[in-house]
Amino acid sequence: ILLFIVFWSFAIYFFIQPSSNKVLTPAESRESNSPCIIENFYDVHDVWHFMSAGALLVMCLIFFHLDLNASYK
Repeated sequence: ILLFIVFWSFAIYFFIQPSSNKVLTPAESRESNSPCIIENFYDVHDVWHFMSAGALLVMCLIFFHLDLNASYK
């Protein structure tokens, strides 16, 4: 459960970071994109996808573990 909380905390942190401006035209918005933070390739939006996917995986594993223990009772 602690791992689940950690993943979601990081996912929420990266989700609220602005990565583009949807009001501007695509060319103008591209100029204001956030810089890459991992291996000079992934930006904050990509990291948000990784963290939220990890959190969903851990959540499914927690539910599976709880259901597995309940089925033996």
